[in-house]
Amino acid sequence: MSNVLSKQESEFINALTLNEKTSENVTKIFIYLQETLGRTLFKKLFRVILTDRGLKFANPNTTEKDYKTGRKITNKFYCDSYASYQKGSIEQNYELIRYVIPKGHVFDNLNQNDINLKRKLV
Repeated sequence: MSNVLSKQESEFINALTLNEKTSENVTKIFIYLQETLGRTLFKKLFRVILTDRGLKFANPNTTEKDYKTGRKITNKFYCDSYASYQKGSIEQNYELIRYVIPKGHVFDNLNQNDINLKRKLV
């Protein structure tokens, strides 16, 4: 698991595992979310995506656009390094996740079911 997807106006928090921290894997996750949620619900839940400038989010076209039509369906903004205050409740959610999965814990041994269980504890 690399990142936390969060909707600020609610207590919605989701965490998905990544096999590798690559732009291609992040693209696959966003395609999965669009397919699972449908375009309308995806747009409602992910109106804004706040992220860091890591390589896994380097290609905005794969996360901001509908993968079928190429139309922009969300807005992605990059937060500055060392400016966690720009991420609002996402950073707080990350701290809560670290409460149940302490820093230094190896994520390689966790599968999606493990992540789902820990997410429910947050």
